[in-house]
Amino acid sequence: MNVTPLKDCGIKIIFSDLAYDKMAAYVELSSLEIGWLGLTEKVDNVITVKDVFLVKQSVGPAETVLDEEATAQLVLRLITEGVYDPESDNTGLFFWGHSHVNMSPRPSGQDVTQFKQLINDQEYFIRFIMNKSRDYSLSLYVKDSLFGGIIIDDLKFQKEFGVDLNAIQEEIRQKCLPQAANAAFYRGERPRRASLVFATQEDLTPTAGGDYFMEIEEGEDGAPKIQHISTRSAKRNMSRLLGDDILDEIEEDRLLDELE
Repeated sequence: MNVTPLKDCGIKIIFSDLAYDKMAAYVELSSLEIGWLGLTEKVDNVITVKDVFLVKQSVGPAETVLDEEATAQLVLRLITEGVYDPESDNTGLFFWGHSHVNMSPRPSGQDVTQFKQLINDQEYFIRFIMNKSRDYSLSLYVKDSLFGGIIIDDLKFQKEFGVDLNAIQEEIRQKCLPQAANAAFYRGERPRRASLVFATQEDLTPTAGGDYFMEIEEGEDGAPKIQHISTRSAKRNMSRLLGDDILDEIEEDRLLDELE
């Protein structure tokens, strides 16, 4: 098998919460090296590790050997349950993980050899190594018509969440407004700090020394709306703190020109 190592690819690898939590438990609860197989699904350029399974194996402080008969029984079980189609190139037991206990997750020579044996003639295959500190090594093999096969090392994974992160992020933006944020302003060579506080239209928030001030009111939608802001430097700081969408509400002609 001709294998060309690479360092980057356009494929994203996602671990389901179930798969990741089970792997972390395997590593944490075993004082010896322990291995497992994973059920994966590939859709376009995204590979999801949906679940992982322990099979009968011989284990030691630096090696684990999966039992071939036990592996075959697992495959048969998953086919019977309808979650594994042996005719599919995209869904199957195309994931091998194991622990390195308290050692570095860097693959050993034995790991490299066993990885190539497990690849067989698959379209893709993943190797994952984790230790008790949650350090890990993630490698992906993909079949390639030009090179025969490509192995991409040092990959990162994402965890799959059962919630809509965008919805939660928007809820946080709407409901969790900061009470205060500190920003640094400079006049000449003397640094000044200002406490930028959400306030009513009648309230003014002076900086230390009282040179600069800003006024904030609550808009019709309940979001903070800035009425006055002292300098363009302050505007840049507030842009980082509050976001450009809020700062778009600033009336440019009300900037204090004398503090430019």
